[in-house]
Amino acid sequence: MDPILSPWLIYLLWILTGLKVASLFVLCSSIFVAIFSVTYGSIEETDWTKKFLKWCAITFVISGVVYLLIPPKEYLVAMVVTSYVTPENMHALNEMVKSTLGEYISVIKDGI
Repeated sequence: MDPILSPWLIYLLWILTGLKVASLFVLCSSIFVAIFSVTYGSIEETDWTKKFLKWCAITFVISGVVYLLIPPKEYLVAMVVTSYVTPENMHALNEMVKSTLGEYISVIKDGI
């Protein structure tokens, strides 16, 4: 019997959630490092400070884009669930509930 959801899909959701957290950490770290380098950078080393700030800006933009493009865990799960909810699946579920409910009603009638 095949699983309803692939274990790889669950693993991918876990990886994306971790990537979102890591990008937030890199985003905050790049802001902190840029502020620290501007505040405590020496005036004689302006080329080094400019290069460093350029790399901080690039890191900030890339991690910000990654953070914004990966939705929260709840939305990822909702997107997966909605891909499996189809009218055919809902009809099959409705028929299963009706038959099960009919069986329960007949058991109750027989007991009374």
